[in-house]
This record gives sequence, structure tokens and C-alpha cells, in this order.
Amino acid sequence: MIKTFTRHVTNATIHEQDYAVLSQLSGNQRSSIYYSDNISLLYDSKADIIVSSNEIPASETYTFTLSLNVICNTDGSIRWMQPVENKHADFLNFYAELSTKAKLFGNITRTLFKLGVFKFHFKRVINIASKSPLYINELLNELSPSRWSLFTGTVGVNRKLVVYAAKETGDDGFLKIPLNESAKRLTFNEKLIADELSKLKTNYSAFVSAKTIGSNVYLSNVKKPKSTRSLVFGQLHYKAIKEWYTLTKRSIPVKSSTEIEKAKNQLSAFQPEKNLLFSALQSYSSNVLNSFRPNETLVTAFAHKDFTPWNIFINEDKLGIYDVEMSNFETPILFDIFHFQVQKAIMIDNFSTEQTSLLLEDYCKNVKIRDLSEQYNIDPKRYYSLYLALSCSYYLNVYSQQEKLHQQAQRLLQFWLYELSKTAVNIDKTDREAYVIYLQAALQNSPVALIKNPGKEVSNLTMSSDIDLAVKKNQMEALVSLATDHNLIERFKCTERSYMQTIELYFKDGGFLRLDFLHSLKIGIRKVIEFDKLIDKRVPSPYGFDVLHPFDQIKYLLAFYFLNGAKMPEKYIMRYQEIDLQMNGELLEEVNRVFVTKMRHWTSINNHKRAFLLYFNREHIRLSVRKPFDFLRRLISVPFDIIAEKGVVISFSGVDGAGKSTVLYTIKDELETLYRKQVVVLRHRPSIFPILSAIANGKEKAELKAASTLPRQGTNTNYFSSLARFAYYLTDFLIGQWIVYFKYTLRGKVVLFDRYYFDFIVDGRRSNIHLPSAFTKSFLPLISKPDFNAYLYASPEMIRARKQELEIDTISQLDAHYKSLFGNLHTQQPERFQIVENDKLALTLSTILKQIRTKL
Repeated sequence: MIKTFTRHVTNATIHEQDYAVLSQLSGNQRSSIYYSDNISLLYDSKADIIVSSNEIPASETYTFTLSLNVICNTDGSIRWMQPVENKHADFLNFYAELSTKAKLFGNITRTLFKLGVFKFHFKRVINIASKSPLYINELLNELSPSRWSLFTGTVGVNRKLVVYAAKETGDDGFLKIPLNESAKRLTFNEKLIADELSKLKTNYSAFVSAKTIGSNVYLSNVKKPKSTRSLVFGQLHYKAIKEWYTLTKRSIPVKSSTEIEKAKNQLSAFQPEKNLLFSALQSYSSNVLNSFRPNETLVTAFAHKDFTPWNIFINEDKLGIYDVEMSNFETPILFDIFHFQVQKAIMIDNFSTEQTSLLLEDYCKNVKIRDLSEQYNIDPKRYYSLYLALSCSYYLNVYSQQEKLHQQAQRLLQFWLYELSKTAVNIDKTDREAYVIYLQAALQNSPVALIKNPGKEVSNLTMSSDIDLAVKKNQMEALVSLATDHNLIERFKCTERSYMQTIELYFKDGGFLRLDFLHSLKIGIRKVIEFDKLIDKRVPSPYGFDVLHPFDQIKYLLAFYFLNGAKMPEKYIMRYQEIDLQMNGELLEEVNRVFVTKMRHWTSINNHKRAFLLYFNREHIRLSVRKPFDFLRRLISVPFDIIAEKGVVISFSGVDGAGKSTVLYTIKDELETLYRKQVVVLRHRPSIFPILSAIANGKEKAELKAASTLPRQGTNTNYFSSLARFAYYLTDFLIGQWIVYFKYTLRGKVVLFDRYYFDFIVDGRRSNIHLPSAFTKSFLPLISKPDFNAYLYASPEMIRARKQELEIDTISQLDAHYKSLFGNLHTQQPERFQIVENDKLALTLSTILKQIRTKL
């Protein structure tokens, strides 16, 4: 048994992720070392090995000692090591000097080393002493390098140490030391692939040579003198890959593809464990792979599969290819070309998901891609989707096993999600459902929360349901950008208010979704809730998004409904009644304590409205006193919030019996239920003035009489009387159109006119006016034109069958005049004026709603 005691180390921090690294260096001495991520180091004075940042005690005698200069990652873990006697910047052999910043770092480092200045980089020293042979010494004896340095590897399931060995002969090489079984499989595969590649006679690429040293692989022929790297996929890259295709190309049925079969098996075995992002990627990738039919021809060839700027050297007229551990001879073609562009865009250029997507979309049309696609008779977009699915199927398993993903991996996952969600075919889902599933996965790691408990999975909510999300104010812009950029979206509209952003999404299949991103709750000048701190208390839910804490949810509901003068809806009362009994009691107790009420059951919540209002008013006053400038901003923002969303005006014209009223009220219901719009219906004109008969009979009797009187029954034929009557209605239009604008349109409401000014031009007799149509038409330029105007018509026989008020000849005559007027207006403004045949109601509604959607 090893006895240990604690020795405090003040000038270094040893991290747990470095444990495997140092234990591997010392062979099988793992049981002799123990340390954690603090600065305490436990060791035994009689142990086989000591690892310390202090000098090894002189009183002790050790057979093997090693002192290493250390360069660390930003989190303090070890990244590079090399012996203190090595005065060269050999660790730069693990560093890809691609960007301007990286090249500057490399040049400065080499200069400092030539000047003998090392401490600028090496701020730590690790001393290792052992009474047993060190494993690293055994390996170095085998390699006999003149100098060496070590890279501790990328954290993850495939972690490997890499030793750079400089030789006197100039034939430098790299030794890969796998740290687990997965890494061993990869290094073994690299040896096999390197052996196979050595048999290829290539003019444009030189492959790495490999030999085994124990369970490790030594790679040479990697970096020739004066080798460089390039960020550009140039002509040499293209020639090399094209040559690989010529030498190794095969056409096989999809069912015979080991790559696709392996990917499918990886995806089916993968367990996302409630990780929505991983689950969505699993589903999308499987969808893409299954879209390739079993007997469909697949063109495959050798692919490096990690073909990136940092894995390639340019050695004069050849590409120096190394890190072939993931390579395969039956990979769908174009894989490496797509991989190069994606990895460069995300890892080096730091492109956003949207920028990378646009880059790849354009790249599919690139002349190199086009030539290869024509040569091998393939669709580059389909092979791009295959590249995404195959990459995802492998890395999902890798990334899911890492405790913490680095930022670039997170960005790569988001890119895959974005691209695969566009590529995958959603056979059994509407665009809205597919989009919500994508959004849930995309926002999984973002600080957002559902404000209200929906009671069901969000993607399964009814088409008329909104999604209300609490967000942090400083993340609003990024979230809006993410939410509005997706290929399923035909059009979107953003409305910004001082406390929220509303996003209306119109999908390509006709679906609709309204997203409300709120950073606070503000009603009028009263701000009573800020979500920034509440989001940090959000709780997981089975609904696809995290939700606010139940108390914060009910606080929001109380404020929203009571401050708007409404009651708490029954559906929410029942939902709180159904909460777990213990939690229900605790929540009720908390509500009574905070709001100073004495409720025993949620059913009495509306009876305590006064107490809740008193609390919110006090909260408003308290916040206003504490933040007077915020109060002034809220005060100023009130009118801007009211007019933030502009409404639309729509008119329906047609002969009596054409079906205007049925269409109008059906569309009214659709706008109110699906699109959540406030709708106002006006008849014929703005009606700021009463109908003329109201002057003699009173408004109520006049309207009753007008409703019961058949159209076109007026007996007025006097020119001056008609002129006076027309002047009265014209004034109503000229003034009323501004009333409608300020009262309704400017406040975001939809105004539906059952008839409009066009009736005075075509059918003045209906309003008991006998004037030339040319005269009434001359005033049309003074009248505001609705955003969309539909003229509905049907055959005279169909109209006559619906209503017997008009003769067929009259119907035909009026229809001809309407069509002539609307035909001319359509020619001038085709997006505003439409002639629609209303013989099939469903088709009529579909046609008109399609036009109205573009105006909302």
C-alpha cells in the first residue's frame, strides 16, 4: 500500500485532464500518482514516481528524471511540453500558422527563441522523477531524436499524445500515442490506410509513411523542408482530389455502401438522452440517409475525411497528406471538398452559421464542383446533404461523450442543425412543426424560457397558438436573427416594441407561427416584470423548451390579465389545480405570502384581483422611484409601442349575390384565429357620417330600414339631389379615410370593407345616386386605396340563383363594368387589385388568403 502526504505547490496548477497525459509518460505508474484540479499534490516519498512543479528533493536518488517546459491552454490545462534543454520552438510543429494572427504568433515565437528568450512562453515547469523506467524514455530511445516536443492532444474520446521527433537526417516525424481504445482503433486504421496509400502512384499528392512502435504509430514523410500551408482550396488541391477519384472511383448501389450502413447503425444506436440538439441531428441525419434509395447508384472514392488546411502541407508541386486515421476508400465523392470549406469557414474564418450556409450554397455551383458533378453524373446538393449526414453520424457519438464542448464544436453542431433541417425531407410534418422542432434544438443551450406552461409539446400546439419566450435583452438581436433564418420560412415580419419583439413567420406550405420574445412585461407605462434574472431560475420541462419557475409563470399571468382589465382564463386556473399536490400547496402559499392574499383554492383567484393590482401598482411605483430615467423612457415609448405594427385595409367588391359577405366573414375568422389579428369590419364607407335617412328617421330606424330594403330600389333621379348625396358620401370618404388610418391601421388592426368607393363608380344607383361614372371616377385619385382589393364574380345564373333581386341582364352589365374598372386598376397595380371567380368557395378563400398573407 502506498502512503501519501500532502505537499502544497504554489507555482503550478495540475488539472485532472492532464492526469492521463502524465501517467502515460510514466508507463504503468498510474497508481503511484494522484492529483486534482487544485494546487495540492499528493505523493509518496518512497513511490515509484514523483510529479511536481518544484525541484526534485536532492536527498532522494532517482534513476530517471525529466524536466519539461509547459505551455498551457486558457483554462490552465497542459497543451504543449518539451524538455527544458530544448532551446528551439519545436512545439510550433503542432501549431497551424494559417491566419495572419497565427503567423504573427509563430514568427514572434521563433524570434524570441533565437534570442534565447523562453520565459515569455514557458511560465511553468513540470519535474518528473522515477525509480522505474519512464515510458517516454523508452519511446525516445526507439526514435533517437535530436530534439522533441509533445502535444497533449484534443480532449475527447479519441485523445492521443503526439510527440514531434526532430532527426539529424532531417527526416522529422510524429509519434501518436493513443490514450484509450477508441484512439487505438484510429491509430491502427491510420497505419493500414498509410500502407494502402503507399501503393497509389500519384502525381499531385505525397502520403505519410507509417510504422508501429508498440501500440503507437510513428509517421514520417509528413513535412518536407520549406513546406507551407494554405487557406485556399487551390488548383493543386483540386488536381490531387481529382486524381484520387480517377485511381479509386467506384459506382456501387447505396445498399452496398459500408459508409452509409455504418452511419445508419451509429445513428440508430446513438442515445441522445433528452438532448434536443443531438436528438434533432440524429433525426435529420437519418432522414437524409434514408432518402437515398437502396438501388440508387452511389459514386465513391478515397477520401481523407479530415481534409482541412491544417492537415495538409504544400510541398512544392505536391500536397503533403497526413492524419489519415479517418480516411476511407469508399466515401461518397465531394466529401473532402465540402469538408475543407466548412471547416475553414467555421474554425478559421469564424463565419456565422448563415454565412457558412450561403458559402456552401454558392460553392455547390462552383466550376470545380460542376465539372466533377457532370463527369460522374451526380447531384452536388444531394452529395452535400450526404456529407452533412455522414459527418454528423460520426461526431454525435464523439461530442456526446465530452463533458464540455469547446466553442467551435458548438458552432459546428449549430451549423449541422441549420443545414440538415433544410435538407431533410419532412414527410409527416407540417413546415410549422418541423420548424418548431428545429428551433427547440437550436435554442437548447440559450438562456430562454417558455413564459406560460403550454400543457403539451410545443411542436404539437394548435396552429392558432403563439409561442411566448422570455429572453435576455442583450441576446434579443441574435435570437431574432436565428429564428428568422430558415428555408421553411417564406416570409417573416418583425415588430419591435420597447419590451419585446414579435416575429410573424409565414411558412411555404401556408402555415403560420407567431413568436413573442419578451425581455420584460410592460403594460402602458407600468413595467412590473424583468425576465433577465427570472430566466436563470428556469426549470426543465417536457414541452421542448425550459419554462419559467411556476411562481414566475403565475406572477406573469396575474400581471398580464389583471393589468389589462381581464380575468384569469379558466384554462390556466385548471392547470394550476392539476399540479402535484405538494407543489400546489407550496405555490399557493408563496402566492398568498407575496401578494398578501388568503386563497385556499386557485378557483378563487379572480376574486382577489384588487390585492394583485395593488401589488403591481406598488411594484411599478417602486421601480419608477428607483429608476426615474427608466420611467421616462417607458412614458415616451407608450405611443411608439401602440403604433409599432401597421395594419392593413382590404376591400371586397362585387354584384349582390357574388358571395362577398360569406368570403369576408370567413376570412375575418381566419385572420383572428390563425393570424391573431384584430379585425374591424366596415360597410361600404368609413361611416363617420350616418346614412342620410338617419337625419329624418334617426340612426336606429334608418339602419333597420336600410337592412330590410332591397338594393337598387331608390327612386331618386334628380341630378342635383344625386350630386348633393354624392358630395355627402365623398366627404365621408375624404375625412373618414384618415380616421380609419389613425384609429385602426396605425394601431395594427386589419380593416375589412364590405364594398368600397368603387361602387359609386360602377353602381351608384345602389346608393340612390344617378351621376355619370366618369364624374365619380374622377375623384378616385383622392381616395386612399386599400392594400388589397378583391372583385368577386360568378356566372349571372349562379348569382341569380342565390339572390333574385337583380335580373340576369343587369347582373351581366354590372359585372362587365366592374371587370373593366378592376382590370384597368390591376394593370396599374397588380399586387393590389385582383379579379376572383367565386364559384368554389374553398378555392376563392385560398386565392384571397394567399394574397392577404403578403400584406400582413
